[in-house]
Amino acid sequence: MLITDPKLVQGGQGRFVGGTATLGASEVIAGYAITRRTDIPAVVVDRRVWATAFYGEPDGAWIRPDTAKRLGWPVRTQALNLTSPTGTISPQVESAVADRLGDGTFFLVERGYQNPFRLILIIAFLVAGLLVLIASLISTALSLAESQNDMATLAAVGATRHTRRGIAASQALVVAACGALLGVAVGLIPGVASAWPLTARGSLPPTIVIPWLPLVAVCVGVPLLAAGLAWIAVRRRPQMTLRLA
Repeated sequence: MLITDPKLVQGGQGRFVGGTATLGASEVIAGYAITRRTDIPAVVVDRRVWATAFYGEPDGAWIRPDTAKRLGWPVRTQALNLTSPTGTISPQVESAVADRLGDGTFFLVERGYQNPFRLILIIAFLVAGLLVLIASLISTALSLAESQNDMATLAAVGATRHTRRGIAASQALVVAACGALLGVAVGLIPGVASAWPLTARGSLPPTIVIPWLPLVAVCVGVPLLAAGLAWIAVRRRPQMTLRLA
């Protein structure tokens, strides 16, 4: 027997009792008599594993049908799991099985996890990355416009185009990285705080899944892209200025 509550298992055994009960006038149990006690080998199963296997049910016990019949318990078929030798069920087979079962039977084919919000998440991350990129480029452009005289001075003392491009790219990289990291930190805290009570159900722990790959793509890809665009945007030769001592 598999069971989720460790309090019901002692010494690797789970005890079941049977007997008779007496109902009162209001159909409330007024008394009972235990006539049989049965000990069955039991193994405690993690509730998260149980919920995955039994469609979100947090607690329960599982026993083989032949064991239940041997103990004199009533057995009936409530659900049936079908598997294919090839590992997958084609839409044609799915339609044929559904037609054979009829309209009064609920039939579901599990094809792995399907995220219904995938497109929305992709759009959200693209918009977030675009906003960080635009803000970084605007900040870098304003900074470069204000430092034209400094760039001309650096060029006058021998700074190469590579050096001037490196300065512009480093500015864009720092601004974009700081904006992306702060944005992720600010959004991560309320996101986890809101998902915690929404996904907690009964005795099951909350489900907190952080999309690390898209977040890393925003925090790393956007700053690198901003640095690359700033590198390309630097002019070949700055306008030289004359300064009198």
